Parts: sequence; C-alpha cells; structure tokens
Amino acid sequence: MALNQKLEIDDTQPLSCTFLATETNKDHIVYLIKVQRSLDIKYSWQIKKRYNDFKELNAQLAISNYELPLPPAKIFGNTNRDFLISRQNGLQEFMDKILENLFLSLSLPVKKFLDQENYSENFKELALAHVSMFFRSEPNWQVIEPLNEIGWRFRKQSILLKSTEFPNSKFILTWVQHGSDKILKEPELKTIFQQMTQIQYEYLDQIIRINTGDTSTIIIQKFNEKFISLRDYINGITKINAPFLKKYAIHSKYQKIPINLIKQITKKILVALQFIYSKGLFYGHLHTGNVLIEQNGNTIKLTDLANGLLGLPSLYRSYVVDQRKITNLELIDVYGFGHILYELVYGSPLLTSSSKKDFDDCENREIKQILNILLVDDVLLKNGLPTINQLLDMPFFKDTNIDVLPTSSTAAAASTTSASNSNTKLFTNSKVKENLIKAREFIEKKLNEEQKFTYKQKKQSQAEAKVLSEEEIKKRRREKKKAEKEAANSLEFPSPPNSQSSSSLNRSKSKNNSVSSSNFSSNDTPPSTPLTPNTPVFSISASPAPPPPPPPPALSLSNPPPPPPPLISSGPPPPPPPISSAPSANPDRSQLLSSISSFSKGALKKTKTVDKSAPKF
Repeated sequence: MALNQKLEIDDTQPLSCTFLATETNKDHIVYLIKVQRSLDIKYSWQIKKRYNDFKELNAQLAISNYELPLPPAKIFGNTNRDFLISRQNGLQEFMDKILENLFLSLSLPVKKFLDQENYSENFKELALAHVSMFFRSEPNWQVIEPLNEIGWRFRKQSILLKSTEFPNSKFILTWVQHGSDKILKEPELKTIFQQMTQIQYEYLDQIIRINTGDTSTIIIQKFNEKFISLRDYINGITKINAPFLKKYAIHSKYQKIPINLIKQITKKILVALQFIYSKGLFYGHLHTGNVLIEQNGNTIKLTDLANGLLGLPSLYRSYVVDQRKITNLELIDVYGFGHILYELVYGSPLLTSSSKKDFDDCENREIKQILNILLVDDVLLKNGLPTINQLLDMPFFKDTNIDVLPTSSTAAAASTTSASNSNTKLFTNSKVKENLIKAREFIEKKLNEEQKFTYKQKKQSQAEAKVLSEEEIKKRRREKKKAEKEAANSLEFPSPPNSQSSSSLNRSKSKNNSVSSSNFSSNDTPPSTPLTPNTPVFSISASPAPPPPPPPPALSLSNPPPPPPPLISSGPPPPPPPISSAPSANPDRSQLLSSISSFSKGALKKTKTVDKSAPKF
C-alpha cells in the first residue's frame, strides 16, 4: 500500500472459508476454498492451498498454545479418495476452530492466509517509513527499543522513546494507520487534537504530542512502568513487551480479583466515560486492553482516546453489528463495559457477542444483575442497553468514595471536580463541536446501515436454509404423500357427516331407485356416473323425509313417464349410484312392463258379488 493510499478495509469484519473441492496437480493435492468477508457475497473469492500451507499456518499460531485440530500428515496413500474426503473435513474443522476465536481470527497470519492480496504488506516497514520522516523534523526524540506486537492491531506499531528534554522519562510512540470510518480532513483533525493534548484528567492517559497526516497518525504518550493493561492485570502478566497471541490466546494465570476492587475499577471506568461524553467527545473503544491500571490496583486510565476520530474499528465491532439495539457510540462503550466486567469476574473474555444463559454461577447478586442487563441475549434483544448515567445509578456503584459528574450535560461540561480548570474551556469552539458531531454521526450511520444489512442477510440465509435443507424436503414429501393418501381414501370410501343425514340419504336413494326402475323402457339406458378422483362428494344435511309421490298416470310406450319430483334438501342431490346395463328385453316382456306401468285401479269395472256359498236345505 502506498503512503498516501486510503484504507477501505475493516480488519474486524470476520472472514469465513468453505472447502469446495480437491484437485490433483501433478504430484500434490490442492484444496479449492471459498473465502467470504462478512455476510456480503459480493466480497468473496477463491483460493488454492496445499496441506503444507495449513501446516505452516499451524506453526505460526503455535505461539498462542491454542490446541488446533490439524489433520496428521500421510506419506503413502494420500491420493486415496476416502482419505482426501476425510482430510478435507479435518481441514475445514481446523479453519473453523481458528476463525471462531476472536484473537486468532484477527491475527495477521490468518488474514494473510485467507486474503493475501490485502494483507501482503510489511506493516513494520510501512510504520518505519512514517516514523523516520517524523524523526527528521523532531530530532530531540531517540529510540530505545521497538515494542513488537503488544496489541491486536497489526496496523499499529509502538516504539519506546526517550527525549533529550526529559532524560529521566520514557515515552511510547504509536504509529497507527487510519481506518475506514475516518471522515474528517487533516486540518479539522489537527484543531481537535491540539485541544485533546490539553486534557488533564486523572482517569485519562494524557497525550503529549500528536502528529496527523493523510493516511496515518503518530501519537506520543508518557510511559509509566507502574501501569499495565487491565488485560495483563487479570492474567497476572507484568511484561508488556511480549507478542499479543502468546499472552492472551490461552488464559491460564487468572488471579481472582476481590469484589470491592472490581467495584472501584469499574466505577472509575464509568466516570471516565462520563467525562469524555460530557465534553462532546466520543470513544467507542472500551475493552481491557485500552484500560491502564496501576499494578497495586489503585488507579486506572483510559487510553487510545483518538481511535474514533482516526476511523479505527472497535475490537467488538463484529459483535456490535449483531446487536440491533446498540445504535450509538455511547452504547458501544456500555457494551464494552459489560465485557470488561465479565472478564474481571471470570478471568477470561467472553468470545461471543452475547450470552445465551443467565449468569447463575456469579457469586455477587448485584454483579449478576448488571451482567444480565448488558450481556444476556434475550434481554439485549428486548430492552437494549442502559446509558452510562443509568449504570452509575445502580446500587452496586453507590457505596464508594468516587465522585461522579452531574447528570446534566451542561453542568458536567462546566464541572471542575477531579479535573483541571483548563478542561472547562476545551472543545467549546462551534467549529470544533460541529466537526465532532460530524465524525460521530458518520460512524453511527455506517454502523446502523451495516446492522440492517447483517440482519437482512441473516434472515435471508435462515429462510434459504429452511427451504433447501434436506430434512425439510423429506418432511414435505412425507406430508404430501400422507395428504394424497387421505384424499384418495375419502374419495373411495366417502363417509357422511352424521347418521341422520346418512339414513335420509339411504331412504332417498331407495325411493329414487324404485321409481326409476319402473319408468325406464326397454330401449332406455339408465344413467350411470362412475366415481372418479375428480367427482365431488357432497354431504346432505339431515331433514325429514318427503311424502311419497302419487302414482303415475297411465302412459303409453310412446310417451315415457316424467321423472319423479326432486327431493327437498339443503344440499345438492347426490350422484346416482352406478347401475349395470341390463340385457335387452324381448317384446313380450316389454308389453308386460307396459301393462303393469299403465295399470290403474280406478279403471276397473264394478262387479256385483253373488254369494252362493250358503248351504241349501
């Protein structure tokens, strides 16, 4: 990257990788891998890696003492199909284990392995080029030693200095490359930084000198050997000049911190945040690495106050994106405060965005209440986070001798408690206030847009996974077959709704059949409606049977009798039952049927009966 090139990549955006296939390239096997940044499929690419590449990555991460499941090497039979499938699954598990660890996933070896194009530069040489130009204009500074990899940001390099003006003091020079959230121009930043060097507050690490350029900034602060980071304090580490992964990836030296000391540390952190926001400044970078603590535990100081203005992403940026209720920088610091409290209590960081369960194993009831409010997933989703002032009003922080600022922002800005009188005149210029608001709103707007996009992508992914999942497909097939079977059974054996309607239907059918059988001539074919899957089955509601129809009048063969009157019912008539075709009748049978159908009792002649059965004498 050139010295004047603006950074557009957010190093905190998580990378994911998926193994696609294996390829045989002459005498070795190559694994085809899809890599994606965040959830946006537009930022995805493919890489090819050999087994030796994974072996080299494992060696680079060995300094962390983190156990990684790298599949073993194999000399013979390493091209066998079953072996290749097994090894590919093992390498996928190996990479998943690395990427699920926050500190390992942010390390430069992992970034280079997955994204060689954007992380191939030597950041130490880039920092040296900028620092050398600074020393040419500032000859009174002398280098003591470089402090390699003391933090998680590889775009940030530190050097231990001494000054000819103050020979008995040591200083830390920090070179940091600007981030993608930077919006203010160099002259606007210089005006703000000039006033930032004048801040004198007991809970803030003072900035001695700050020199900003187009793409990077150099910050000089006083080095005090009595202070270490809060993360070092929790892990019992006193040597600061050690690689970050070696110190923090595995937490095995946790020292239990008394509840009263936790109360003192956390309240001082909240008061420092209260002071920052009362001045119109913002932070957004609260974690145990940015809190300095005296080794006896008496004093704390927040550091890296300029990170937000320089556009650097927060350590917990990928976690905050998942929490839609965290909408501004103050709430980001409250969220970071929750992670600090968790680390103080449990001795190791919470490496997830939130906790799925309550902190029932926490010994202190008041701390448990705060952790539930700040870190439990369901509570975060429902209620959101409290403000800094609301946290300070909680019972856990009441019985201390630490003064807090007035809750009114105007009174807080004018307060001189625990601060120099010169602080009251800082950041009062209207142009400075306008630039601070501009920078803050830009960061918050970008965060909110990313949160909305992430939420939308997750919803879409969940929907696609549900539709395309094999189990869902099998379930739908089973349900479809069951429904088709039930439909076929109901068509083949229709069941009436109740017994009353069934009896009514049977009576109607019997009467229709008796009338129809007497009305068909020998040349007529009775109607037949076979039952098919498309034939509707109607139910007839229960109703009293109608009276029988009157006998039909005498009809000739040329005029067939009219059909019987329809049954009175609330529903449509049922289809007539199928009737098999009768064999054609002979003429004698036709005449017999005709005479029977034309029989009328009224046409009979009256007769006089002569009874001759009486006996004769």
